[in-house]
Amino acid sequence: MMVQACPSLSAYTVSKDSGSDWIRKCVILVLALAGIATGNAQVAFTMIALLLMCAVLLANLGARTWYFFQWQPLGYNGSFATILAYMAAIGAGFIVPFLGHRTASVGGKPALESILRLTIMLALCFVVSDFDSVQQFIVVGKEGCNQTAVNTFVGIWYSLALLVSVHLASKVQPIHEYPDEEPLLEEDHQSPVGFRVPNLPDFPIDPAQGKTGIRQLSQRIEVFIGVILAALVGAGIVALAYTGWGDATEDAITNFVNVF
Repeated sequence: MMVQACPSLSAYTVSKDSGSDWIRKCVILVLALAGIATGNAQVAFTMIALLLMCAVLLANLGARTWYFFQWQPLGYNGSFATILAYMAAIGAGFIVPFLGHRTASVGGKPALESILRLTIMLALCFVVSDFDSVQQFIVVGKEGCNQTAVNTFVGIWYSLALLVSVHLASKVQPIHEYPDEEPLLEEDHQSPVGFRVPNLPDFPIDPAQGKTGIRQLSQRIEVFIGVILAALVGAGIVALAYTGWGDATEDAITNFVNVF
């Protein structure tokens, strides 16, 4: 919707050829099939469902980034325009996934600090997901699979996505002025009725009233921290594929839990 400049669900339904969330329904169907299947069929259905879920997540992140940074909508509105817009949203979510958070739209230091917090949480979750005891809950029997290719890909993607996100977020300046009142209706020629309600469902909130970031750190220092974090964490994820550090960490955590 945001990539195609549709201000509301009704406008999207009237003007586009697809009004149902069919990918989400496919995910539910495939997960249901995985629940009743066994053996290789269960693994195949689970992997397909995970890929579709990743596509949905990336599309949402990319669409939010598209909206927050006010990028121009796609000019093409011919055949398969909806599919093209969905692919563009997935691409944006894959390249700059950390800019889909609402704080990123404020720009400046709050956006940088939000991105750094999200990336650290993401790195911790990925490292934990590499443990065999965690993987066996995702796909039974796959905890002993070789993770070399996955870790290498994720490590490289993590570093590049973080660098691009930090660069774009540092270019957006915080908004210090905001109108006191908003019109109930706003003229919009792309709406079927000629107008749209700008405050629903996203009621505007003055970003100046939010957090301004850590005062002791300048914006340049936070950009530098983001670059270092991208290099170290990305290299660490790749190193998991070629060393026994992940297994050693899992054994240490297991022993610690057993002791207490």
